[in-house]
Amino acid sequence: MSPQTLLDWVSELGGQLVSISPAQDLAAVLIDRVCSVEKPHCNGVAALLSPRYRAAARRFDGGALLVHAPFGNGRSVQWVVDDPKRVWSTLLERLAPPPEPSFSGQSPQVFVAPSAFVDPTAVLAPGVFVGPHVRVLERTVLHPNSVLYAHSLIGPDCVIGAGAVVGPGCTLGARVHLGPNAVVGDQGFGYGLQDRVRVRHIGGVILGDDVHLGACACVDAGTLDPTVVGAGTKIDNLVHLAHNVTVGEGAWILAQSGVAGSSSLGDAVVLAGQVGVAGHLSIGARTQVAAKSGVAHSVGDDQAIAGTPAFDLVRWRRVSTLLKDLEQMQNRLEVLEAQLAHQRALGKADDV
Repeated sequence: MSPQTLLDWVSELGGQLVSISPAQDLAAVLIDRVCSVEKPHCNGVAALLSPRYRAAARRFDGGALLVHAPFGNGRSVQWVVDDPKRVWSTLLERLAPPPEPSFSGQSPQVFVAPSAFVDPTAVLAPGVFVGPHVRVLERTVLHPNSVLYAHSLIGPDCVIGAGAVVGPGCTLGARVHLGPNAVVGDQGFGYGLQDRVRVRHIGGVILGDDVHLGACACVDAGTLDPTVVGAGTKIDNLVHLAHNVTVGEGAWILAQSGVAGSSSLGDAVVLAGQVGVAGHLSIGARTQVAAKSGVAHSVGDDQAIAGTPAFDLVRWRRVSTLLKDLEQMQNRLEVLEAQLAHQRALGKADDV
């Protein structure tokens, strides 16, 4: 795209400019690239998205620095906006768009079952497998070596990453994104503890509109009824959802988290990295679970929990602080016990 001036960008995306030099001609500042805030001499726009980069931001002297609130001692023009992350996302899409796929149309190096339907606007890369009675709707892109098994339905504008697998009878809504090697609708664990016999899971999976499933994430098929992930939920890389899990709308599940079978997560729940949720539990809407927590009991709405087993976050922080001082407290207690024993030996325990 042709370069735009900084004033053009501000006019389009909003905000205001704070210049370090009143004489600076802002109309002459061209913005045609995005920069890291840690590269001070990059002649583009950078963003201060976390306070931890404040020192680097003060050294940045490129075209403009995107900030939530102006600060002193900076070296570049500060572009002040209400939501820097939203504006930064737009700038990334415009100034550093993702590369176009190196394939288009429908490659001859694919297999499409005669009973399958693939919309003419869909894009099928080499190595794609489309099984019997599968439906692939308009503008969906299937990257190399992705696999769609029988009776699955892929909604419009989906992106199925390289090597991703959609199991039999699964349904993907509109604009669903599956990362490379993600697996939807594979068999769950299904083994009995006593006889070690595996029970097949035939319920499939339903992913609502705008669901994002990261690389190597797995959502297992339900036993008889489907495993369900609500619209707008974002699931990070290396996450596992077991059979018959239900996730509400707009939830976030971050990397390496796992949810055991038949548990339910409400709308807008947040599981931070490496959270484990035991089976047959419920986590209420808008509840947030801190990283590395283990959830062993059901939790209501609007909670913030941490620890293993997880409990109230404020109380967990207080307990964690006490644990760090536990050895010192023990030493003090031993000194007091020794003093008490000495006083008792002298017959003066009442004075202690």
